[in-house]
Amino acid sequence: METNDTIISSELKNINSMDKAYLILNIKAAKIQ
Repeated sequence: METNDTIISSELKNINSMDKAYLILNIKAAKIQ
């Protein structure tokens, strides 16, 4: 049985690169504010 961490990491890997870039931009914007 998978642990929650394993499930979360596998779901993160499934996020496509555009979604990752969008998340990174949002995180950077949040840090600037």
